[in-house]
Amino acid sequence: MLWFTAGISLLVAVLVGLPPAVHASSRHTDDGLKAGAGGFFAGFTTRRPHRLRSALVVLEVLLAVVLVVGAALMGRSFYRLMSGNTGVSANNVLMMRVRFSQGVCSQQGWSTTCPMAAAAVLDGIRALHGVRRTALSEGRVFIGGDPTGHYSGSGRSGLYIEGLGGDQLGDQWIYGRLVSPGYFYTLGIRLVGGRDFEPGDSTVRAVIASEGFARKYLPGNPIGKRFSTSGDRPDSWMKVVGVVNDVQNRAVGGTPAGPPGEVYYLPFRFNHNEGFTVVTQASADPLPLVPAILRAVRAVDKDALVTRIETVEQALANSAAEPRFQTALVGSFGVMALLLAFIGVYGVVSYSVVQRTHEIGVRMALGAERQDVLRMILREGMVLTTTGIGFGMAGAWGLTRVLRSVLFEIEPTDPPTFLGVAAALAVVTLAACYLPARRAVKVDPILALRHE
Repeated sequence: MLWFTAGISLLVAVLVGLPPAVHASSRHTDDGLKAGAGGFFAGFTTRRPHRLRSALVVLEVLLAVVLVVGAALMGRSFYRLMSGNTGVSANNVLMMRVRFSQGVCSQQGWSTTCPMAAAAVLDGIRALHGVRRTALSEGRVFIGGDPTGHYSGSGRSGLYIEGLGGDQLGDQWIYGRLVSPGYFYTLGIRLVGGRDFEPGDSTVRAVIASEGFARKYLPGNPIGKRFSTSGDRPDSWMKVVGVVNDVQNRAVGGTPAGPPGEVYYLPFRFNHNEGFTVVTQASADPLPLVPAILRAVRAVDKDALVTRIETVEQALANSAAEPRFQTALVGSFGVMALLLAFIGVYGVVSYSVVQRTHEIGVRMALGAERQDVLRMILREGMVLTTTGIGFGMAGAWGLTRVLRSVLFEIEPTDPPTFLGVAAALAVVTLAACYLPARRAVKVDPILALRHE
């Protein structure tokens, strides 16, 4: 990487230095004298490099607009990710992943030994001072859907609603999550209708639907309605006994895992020992309770594997690590683009002012006011930047669509973002034009006439 960067830097230096070197070597002596006698715009030989510099400024502003628009979209998207409603209102909640050893939860006896061991772990945690609630789940919040996702092309049967013929799912995703009684209260997920799970619900095939799931697939009163994800058979129907508020069913990082609300919950059960998540709500900071909770787990299975110990707030922050990095990266590119645009516009306008010192002196000697000279320099600089901003907006309108997959609740063609970036670029480039223009109006006409 070091040699590559060094090589690219040398290549850019050669490419940047080559055009003016070629131009300087090709100029004739009389052209230089004419330019010296007639000022910066004396002939074609001096207009040509000016046009090249102007085109480069327009291109620089154009690229800056595209980068800054992308950075602004990423910034607004990240803000919405972190400030949006996740559906979870859990303070002082700790999560940890537990996997029993084969000695306690063997594959042959998982139907009896695993539930007993898990119940013993819950009892041990509940007995700890400072613990308010604890529950089990198959997955974790903010990490996407569990492996029980369904869609018609996944090899599963889809979604069948009692009373409606055929698969109602189409090419959409839905997700089933396995949770134990008390899971919703522990995480602050609000029960908006019906009831929570009870110990015997696994035998009667009870389910709890999210509001988004019920709204889309079970219109009206969903309580008591039945559906199936494994075919239209009488023994496959599941009965809705409750409805809870929507929970963000994907990582804050934007990993696609279906719409946030289209989830249904099933009573927790052990299919085999792939592990489970223990969710514990404490009356205060739960991190000091970690050693005691680990002792409660080890008391049941001294060889249990315990991983991913974190609070819900930490899980939310960790799930945002990828978009945070993306936002910082694109944001740094945007800031650099703004700086380069400022330097580019300032450099070209400042160079033009120096080259036109004689012309400015003549204008002021013939009666031009300082305000007239200031407006002239600002106008010429802003024409270039306005052209660059215009082309940049058109380019950003088409190119920022590639960001759609990493944006959250904001369109890649968001008008307020585009207008804000245009205004910011206009202010930056206006400042870049004003500094050399202010210096130009301070030129002494007598000294300017002697300049060349």
